[in-house]
Amino acid sequence: LSAEDVKFLEPNVDSCGGIYSPSTGIVDSHAFMLAMLGDAENSGAVLAVNCPVEGGSISNGTDRGILLKAGGMELFCDEVVNCGGLFA
Repeated sequence: LSAEDVKFLEPNVDSCGGIYSPSTGIVDSHAFMLAMLGDAENSGAVLAVNCPVEGGSISNGTDRGILLKAGGMELFCDEVVNCGGLFA
């Protein structure tokens, strides 16, 4: 759903979008995350787990993007999603 659709259904929720499940509130979260990972990887994304971020910077030069230092590597990214969990 778009953010506007979510706001129409639930006026007190601010979001960038949502998932509508009219018959149940139960979702197989593991299968859902695997499907999203597959879509992301098909679009060129890479998942890095157990990879502590040690630093980073934003490049404003000709190669615009984000340079992350993580897990002993340097990663140049267009976008970064930080999924820190409960004990992150």
